Amino acid sequence: MHASVIGQYKQPEVALVGVGAGADVLGPDPSEISNSDKQEIVNAYPRLAFKKAFVETCAGVVRRHPAGAGRSFMRDIAEKYLPNYHPRNICDLIAQAPFEE
Repeated sequence: MHASVIGQYKQPEVALVGVGAGADVLGPDPSEISNSDKQEIVNAYPRLAFKKAFVETCAGVVRRHPAGAGRSFMRDIAEKYLPNYHPRNICDLIAQAPFEE
């Protein structure tokens, strides 16, 4: 749930995890932290190629469990990095429905 906007409507601890996870992946809100503070944080806690590792890890999860990507950021990663990923969408499901009009 930390990758979902739903978290902001949950308990404060859940919302905090969501904000923290978002900051880890996308960076903090630029209006809330100075460049010097960002640099100090990165110096103390190096990223160690986090961006690349995060995307590769997510792509690996979708490779093993393609149906789990759904309508989340995981689908975006799968569509960009997995050439044979073809998610089902509502139009496909409607067309395959067993009843005709």
